[in-house]
Amino acid sequence: MDTNMTGTRDTEETNAEKIDTGKLDTETNEEVENAETNSAVVDEAVAAEQALADDRYLRLAAEFENYKKRVAREYERIANSVSERTLLGVLEVIDNFERALNTTEQYQK
Repeated sequence: MDTNMTGTRDTEETNAEKIDTGKLDTETNEEVENAETNSAVVDEAVAAEQALADDRYLRLAAEFENYKKRVAREYERIANSVSERTLLGVLEVIDNFERALNTTEQYQK
């Protein structure tokens, strides 16, 4: 316990000496400048991280828009394909009916 007391007294005496000599103001100013520098560095890091997050968001939003357009085109292509196959199937049936009618007309003459 004596060590802590002595250590505390030494620190108090050292600070008192620094106050007397003006060194404390210089050290305090340096600490403030270091804190400001560290704060600026942290601010720059946060800004850079925010820029990366914004960039990722914009890219993801653009990618999602492209996905929606691609799905819409694919849906339209499939719908057209189904319609085309259906119409071709119906067209074959209609052609067969026309041939059948022509054939019966020929035999009735």
